[in-house]
Amino acid sequence: MLDCNLPSIAPVPPSADRTLSGAVSSYAQSHPQDPGTGPQRLMPTSSEWTHQPIPAHSFRQGYEAKSARAHQAFFQAFEELREVGEEQPRLEAEHPADTAENRYPHVLPYDHSRVRLTPLDGEPHSDYVNASVIPGYTRPQGFITTQGPLKKTLEDFWRLVREQQVRVVVMLTVGMQNGRVMLCEHYWPADSTPVTHGHITVHLLAEEPEGEWTTRDFQLQHAAQQPQRPVKQLQSTTRPDHGVPETPSSLLAFVDPVREQAWAAPGAGPILVHAGEAGGGAGVGRSGTFVALSRLLQQPEEEDTVDVFHMVCSLRLHRPLTIQTPQYIFLHGCLLSRILEGAPAPLSTPQPIRVRSFPRACSERVADGSAGFLGEHELPLQALKDQAGSAMPSPGHGQDSTASHGCCHERSPPAEDGPAVQMPEAWLFPVRPCPWAVEIWELVWEHGARVLVSLCLPDSREKEFWPTESQPVATDAETVH
Repeated sequence: MLDCNLPSIAPVPPSADRTLSGAVSSYAQSHPQDPGTGPQRLMPTSSEWTHQPIPAHSFRQGYEAKSARAHQAFFQAFEELREVGEEQPRLEAEHPADTAENRYPHVLPYDHSRVRLTPLDGEPHSDYVNASVIPGYTRPQGFITTQGPLKKTLEDFWRLVREQQVRVVVMLTVGMQNGRVMLCEHYWPADSTPVTHGHITVHLLAEEPEGEWTTRDFQLQHAAQQPQRPVKQLQSTTRPDHGVPETPSSLLAFVDPVREQAWAAPGAGPILVHAGEAGGGAGVGRSGTFVALSRLLQQPEEEDTVDVFHMVCSLRLHRPLTIQTPQYIFLHGCLLSRILEGAPAPLSTPQPIRVRSFPRACSERVADGSAGFLGEHELPLQALKDQAGSAMPSPGHGQDSTASHGCCHERSPPAEDGPAVQMPEAWLFPVRPCPWAVEIWELVWEHGARVLVSLCLPDSREKEFWPTESQPVATDAETVH
């Protein structure tokens, strides 16, 4: 039976019965709770799932199949995940003493997976912070996802970092954008002057921008304890305000150094992940995507299989609303991009595609946010630019007028055998023809054009170009009726 909440994901034979009821029963057995506080009914027990892990070498074909009909299979799969974990209790987060510390009233940590701080003397409910423990791939406490800190929760944030032995903090948002403060308090020192939150003093030792992210080194000092503790923050600075990135490349490039930093700190606690912009500061969307991708990238390395569905199921059992439909699809695209990195590099010049290979070719081009299609589109544009540049007439040469008329002219090559055939010529006018109407009609006459195609809506500015019934257009050599 599948336990989608196990700290590590063990290989499951394809013939195994992976059902919803198995997920619920296994979870209940492995996470005993006090009466009245444990998960009573995690998901509708009448549903059963048969989603199987996909071998890494077959992932591309699976992605193609699910992408058909406007990603219909992805939407259908996610509908089965939508209610996962919703009925688990969140009693502490709903307590009146804690509600002011929640950024969003609908994103509250489950009792069984919430992080418990050390209670402060004489302060009931001071153990609460809106943060959830999420298992890693190989250890039960791999990540902590939390909301972007509020001004009133800055002390709790640093207590969380210190008490949970956090050595790596992942921030998935910028601090300011267009002069607007994002939904995340600036919780670290702005310069070398340390800041103190409660009993914890934070020193900024170094700050280094590295392209699409910034790395900062902190030193934490507790008022009553030694020694100081290092903490590294990696802040992504390229994520969009809403939705998912246009391509997986930026997130994939960011996940790798985070994993390296985590491995470089033996004995460290979980990786702390938070976002902080409008719609993304609850510690579920971007944070969940990052955690899911970090775990999923390890799975094919260890098992040679990929199981996005049950990975997301596991995350949603630990943090409500983790991953939404666009992010679920985006995760598949990220994995496909990483898997395809080992495939042969595509030819620089696009080649004809066999009909039976067309679906696969399309999926490869779509995988990185349609980067393949966009790259191919740039090739003819660049070719036109190069051709226009090479067609510039030399001084005193007036036979080729294409450059002066602002259009690109392409002649078909003559046939090697047989009688000469008059082939049509293609002309591309990059702008409306009005400024040089006379020159255009001269080209029509010179090259024997019989058809003119305009992709512009009728415009009063074109009356000097098109003749009317009562007003022909006259040039030095031609009259157009």
